Amino acid sequence: MSIVRNVLDHLDRPGNDIAIVAVSDVHSEFDTVFEFINECQRRTPDTAYSTEFLRPRDRDDGSGDKIILMSNPARITEHNVLDTRIYIVEQTNDLKHNLIKYRINT
Repeated sequence: MSIVRNVLDHLDRPGNDIAIVAVSDVHSEFDTVFEFINECQRRTPDTAYSTEFLRPRDRDDGSGDKIILMSNPARITEHNVLDTRIYIVEQTNDLKHNLIKYRINT
């Protein structure tokens, strides 16, 4: 299954507001991150949500090795993700409200 389909299918499930994708995984299927983002946006009209893309900032380590996709950004109060390499984040323990407190490692 392609990474785009995997991410969009994940976001389309009830209760899943966020997906985090490692850039190295994007590069396994696409030449650039922009191609991945364009493909996600192209396929978003097929879903019941609008997707927003964020890149980590502020206290990020600067490696820029992750892309954050949110299906309902207004429902997530904290937009800073500090982990360096995580993939799909299942919503557990009220993750959308306490995102910065979680360190999910692979």
